[in-house]
Amino acid sequence: MRIEVVRLVAGSLSYPPGLRGRREAEERTIERQPGESGAARRGVRRGRLAGLCLALALAMLPLACRPPEPPRHLVILCIDTLRADRVGHLGSPIARTTPALDRLAASGVTFERAWAASSWTVPSVASLFTSRLPHRHGAGVAGEIKLLGDSSPPGGIRPGLATLAEVLQARGFATASFAANPFLYGRFRDGFEVAVTERVSAAEVVDRGLEWLAGREERRRFLYLHFMDAHEPNHPPQGYFEQFANPGAVPTPDDGRWIDPWRSVDDLADPAFLAHKDRRQAAYAAAVRYVDDEIARFLAGLARLGLRDDTLIVVTADHGEEFWEHAAIERGWGDDPRGIWGVGHGHAFFEEQLRVPLILAGGGVPDGVRSPCAASLIDVPPTAFALLGLEPEPDWQGTDLAGSFRRADPACSGRAVFAASSAYGPEGLAIRIGDEKFYRRGGQPDLRFDLARDPGEHQALAVEATAAGRRLLSLAARLEAAGGTGSAAPPLTDPALVEELRTLGYL
Repeated sequence: MRIEVVRLVAGSLSYPPGLRGRREAEERTIERQPGESGAARRGVRRGRLAGLCLALALAMLPLACRPPEPPRHLVILCIDTLRADRVGHLGSPIARTTPALDRLAASGVTFERAWAASSWTVPSVASLFTSRLPHRHGAGVAGEIKLLGDSSPPGGIRPGLATLAEVLQARGFATASFAANPFLYGRFRDGFEVAVTERVSAAEVVDRGLEWLAGREERRRFLYLHFMDAHEPNHPPQGYFEQFANPGAVPTPDDGRWIDPWRSVDDLADPAFLAHKDRRQAAYAAAVRYVDDEIARFLAGLARLGLRDDTLIVVTADHGEEFWEHAAIERGWGDDPRGIWGVGHGHAFFEEQLRVPLILAGGGVPDGVRSPCAASLIDVPPTAFALLGLEPEPDWQGTDLAGSFRRADPACSGRAVFAASSAYGPEGLAIRIGDEKFYRRGGQPDLRFDLARDPGEHQALAVEATAAGRRLLSLAARLEAAGGTGSAAPPLTDPALVEELRTLGYL
């Protein structure tokens, strides 16, 4: 009886052509021979069927061992101004800010120690697009004392450096960018067959992205979406603010702006300031949640198009945002030419401005991995190329991090990551190795922090007191010797662009 069951199952299989004749021959031999006992006959049958199963398994082995096909498409979602500690799975003290990102991270890999390459958009996105640190790509504000504005607009990516979109376009990808940050013009548009830079809501960015994806069924695709809603001024749609504000709190026109009456607060215990700070952070959390809801809608649309399982998805941010965590030390420095301290971004390199989310999900990415590896935005291109089955560019500075979550790599948490290129005040440089952080700011004493014991960076340590500190000093000297971080740019002449940047608080 057992043999018949096995034969029935075996007979239901689809045999490779080379085995079909052998199967028929084997079955013909399983006939009773004269004088053969039932036990002997059953033994012969078992042996024959065992041999048949072994031959079948060997024939199918190449198919079973073949690695899965890499994903065909790449989508990068960049959420402007999203600090890592406002993302749920990265330890947000505010509940319900990012349920969609949390679900995505549970189905992919999240890097717990990811840094932006700068604390403001232009040099940071340039690093994301070129896999180079700011001193190599040159995008930023020139001069010893930085003051981003009409007379000192940011320089773009240096000529001759291929962007991620240019590299992928040359390899046959259809490419598109829908960016709501007005700074992403010029060379940031190179390589994109469709490039729209316009200050619109997250809903409009998602609509444009899905519409573009739906129209290119044959080619591999690269889509870049840049959301601006978490950037000041924060005015989320109706109903979002109430989810995060204190009971009875009513937003004022100044709550969501960078340039507000509290931009240079002296008394951090003033009740009026504390009420404003609470409303400001509630507006920020509400804007983050709105973007998260729109990302959920984008992912659902990607699935409806049949692209979800064949797309590598990268979610990150270009920088974070400060809410007066270091107002006291920044006020003491007194070197921001705007007379601002404690709020916004682009003026310092503390963790609230540098640490960002970095999530990878899609084909070839394991589920639910929380990587302790130090990561930078310059690592996104080589990591994405490894997962897409593409050869990286030889002069990229970033590291392929795919190996770190495909196999154990204890050394990855101790690699050095860098940030540079200020928008306001003296040039800055930050280096992190493991939990050791070094921060150099022109005209100020060097700072070192132990982020394991002091994650808020309030207890500066002697830089040269440890071997780690001396290594940080050596790395800083080497990086500074490599050249400046800013490149000159012509004055801004587009009135519409000037007005848009002024609305965002940059000018």
